[in-house]
Amino acid sequence: MALATATLTINSYPTGSDNTQRFARHFGRVAVGASALTYTAGGIRINFAALEPLKTGPPYLLPVWMDVYSFAGSGYDYNWNPLGPTITNLALTTNVITITAKNNLAAGDVVVLSGLTTTPALNGVSLTVLAGSLSATGFTANFTHANIGTAAETGNCLPTLYASALPFQGNLQIFTTGSAAQSALAELANGAVPAAVSGDVIGFRAEFARYN
Repeated sequence: MALATATLTINSYPTGSDNTQRFARHFGRVAVGASALTYTAGGIRINFAALEPLKTGPPYLLPVWMDVYSFAGSGYDYNWNPLGPTITNLALTTNVITITAKNNLAAGDVVVLSGLTTTPALNGVSLTVLAGSLSATGFTANFTHANIGTAAETGNCLPTLYASALPFQGNLQIFTTGSAAQSALAELANGAVPAAVSGDVIGFRAEFARYN
């Protein structure tokens, strides 16, 4: 099954857009495809490609915050994640780094490591995702460095540029409250997009900043 994406369209006037020279505020709808598309734990890619200013070169108009919400009371909660996949383990052997993180990355995507605590010397390192060993739970990349034994890690791998040449626009995470006994929201696991999500009426409001 192909990975799902969340496609956002802007409302028509007068509630659609509010522009200034450096910032733009947009209001609209979110569409998440139905099965046989798959959800990846950690979030699915957000696509603002319908916005003319978002193109394959600067200046970019990128989101700085976004609220996503259900109009229909579907029982699902939505969260905009601007940090990218969360790292849980890292290892480096023979100049190949292996990172464990729930992700929706594709071969050729460029990510930057940040927030590492076990191997802080790697913060700021830029990696290009390899096709080999790429899965919904981890990826590999070439990186010339002394070997690092596998160990639990924290931090994020923040995408800076997708293989498509579009910049990272954030991930959409989907949660369900599950049973009344749960003390916290539970994120969807890897698998088919639920019918209640693909059929939900989802709105967004977001503010964008222009990056030159």
